[in-house]
Amino acid sequence: MYQGDTVAQGKIVTAEMCAVDAIYSSRAFVISSDRSFAWTSNCGTKWNGSVIKGSEVIFDVEFLNQDTGWVAGCCGRVWQTMDGGITWSAFESGLNSDITRVNVLHNEKVVYAMGTNNALLRLDLVTDAKELESELPKNFHLDQNYPNPFNPKTTITYTLPENSRVLLKVYDVLGQVVGILVDGDEKAGNKFVNFDARNLPSGFYYYRLTAGKFSEIKKMLLVR
Repeated sequence: MYQGDTVAQGKIVTAEMCAVDAIYSSRAFVISSDRSFAWTSNCGTKWNGSVIKGSEVIFDVEFLNQDTGWVAGCCGRVWQTMDGGITWSAFESGLNSDITRVNVLHNEKVVYAMGTNNALLRLDLVTDAKELESELPKNFHLDQNYPNPFNPKTTITYTLPENSRVLLKVYDVLGQVVGILVDGDEKAGNKFVNFDARNLPSGFYYYRLTAGKFSEIKKMLLVR
């Protein structure tokens, strides 16, 4: 829906946006007044989207991780996604209120939502001692650095679904190593590292992430 549908400075071509949430620098989520939902995983270069059905109005959005999130809407409803916003399911509170704010307590795995008429909801993310969704990412992933092009600093983000031996190196166009950003064991989760290229000349560079059997390379541009 929103793929490639962007204008200058990463703005989304859509109806008026109501709320935004981000779990790290490259992955963000927005909702709009026309019940549309959009997300980016590359700092806004490309957007994807869906429509939240069954609601006339939505007000707020918050995500626990890259897959699990909630939006607050009218008529006492809160919607949950467990696939990054591709599909949504509604939670009916039975309240005659608009749910205007939603907040996730990450450490306690609890969602609080509030709205009109003094409405206050609490949703526990643990049922029968079994978690509905893990906070850990499901897949290895290496994001495009941001900003790109950059001068002289940029940020590289990546995700680890399990504890891994991680190696993140930067190479010039000749294949020579010009920087080692990470070299060691890391716990699972969303990660970021800053790269300072103040001592390097302008031009294209490559960065490679190796974590267990996963390996990926991306290109970036340093402009003085």
